[in-house]
This record gives sequence, C-alpha cells and structure tokens, in this order.
Amino acid sequence: MTQPLRIIAIEEHFITPVYREHVRANEFRKFYLKSRGAQLGHDIVEENLDLGKSRLAYMDAAGIDVQVLSFGSPGPQAFVADVAIPMARDANDRLFETAKKYPGRFAGFAALPTADPEAAAQELARCVNQMQFKGAMIHGHQQGSFLDDRKFWPIFERAEALDVPIYLHPTVPHPDAMKSYFQATRSWRAPAGASRSTRAAISCACCSAACSTPIRSSGSSSATSAKDCPSPCIA
Repeated sequence: MTQPLRIIAIEEHFITPVYREHVRANEFRKFYLKSRGAQLGHDIVEENLDLGKSRLAYMDAAGIDVQVLSFGSPGPQAFVADVAIPMARDANDRLFETAKKYPGRFAGFAALPTADPEAAAQELARCVNQMQFKGAMIHGHQQGSFLDDRKFWPIFERAEALDVPIYLHPTVPHPDAMKSYFQATRSWRAPAGASRSTRAAISCACCSAACSTPIRSSGSSSATSAKDCPSPCIA
C-alpha cells in the first residue's frame, strides 16, 4: 500500500530568551512586529518562542507534518564568539529537547557560531552526530565577513565530511552595503511644485517594508526625503 506523502516545512524559525536578550528592538522593529502580528492574529515574538502546543496546533491546522526548525535571523552571525558560542549551543540544545519531546514532528538545522569557524565546525559535528540534526543554517554574513572567505572553510569541510547541507538564509546587509545601496536616494528631492500626491516608494532591501513618504519641494518646510524613512535599514 502506498504511504501518504508527508508535508515537511524547512524554513521554520524559533527564538530563545538568549536571542531576546541580545537582539535589540528598535522603533521600526516594534512597529513591524505589532502591525504584522495584528494582521496574523497572534504575537509573533511569543509564537517564535513557542516550541510546543501552540506551534503544533498551527502546524496541524496548516496540514504540516514536520517542521525542520532553525534559529531565527540574525542568529549567531550577528555576534562575536563570546556571545555566539553559548547562544548557538543553547539554541541547539533547546531544539534537540523539542524533537525528543515530540517525536516525528520536528527536525533541526544547527545554529553555528561562525565568529569562531573551528568552534562552528565542532558544533555542527556535535549536532549531526549526537542529535541527528539534518544540517545547519547560516544567516548571510558574519558581521560583514562573507562566507567565501577562506577562514570559513573548516565549516564547509566539516559539512562535506558529514554529508549534510548548509542552508544559507538572508539577513540584514552590512551597514556599509546599505550605505552603498541608498546613498543616492538620501539626497533626492521631488521637483519644486510637486503635488501632494507625489510619493517616493522606498523598497527596503533588508526588511521588505515599503515606506511611502509624501514629498514636497526642497524649499518647503514640510519637505521629506529618503533620509526621513523610519526604517532603521537606511536611517
């Protein structure tokens, strides 16, 4: 008899108390979480912290059999080794305990402290060999250092030896990259006499938010420009 196909979701984030301690909120982030949460009908932070009944209820309602859990962006990649190593280990241990508690419903991608590539390689081996994780997730870059840098090779060599994938997940670009993207936009003004309906739609690369700001002539006291966008990504 043919076995029914299972629905497996592979980009399913969670966060931890350690994450909340170190990932700082700002006004735009608070606005996004509150407004988006209102649209979804739940508290995004609380649901990302949940690794039990509430998550399982949403999975069942959506017909998802298994979630491959991964630590939320920016993950350990935003931090120096002294913070990243215990942060990653704590997240991985929590994930492992969740998978044990609810067998057959959860699997894991390891969080890796890429600030110390050797420690990251060791953590990947621990997660795969001792906790049966399926691979790892890395968020973009290590505080501006990109993953093709030779210093990160031990991580990829270990993944190859273990025969597991590394999931490369996007994150907020490095501030220098953001300056390059938006430097010209910052100084832009609508032509003198532009109507009140004239707008600049700024598509923010790192938060996917559209900030539409009314534009008036540069001589007007009410003039605004890209630099006034509330998004921290280009502020």
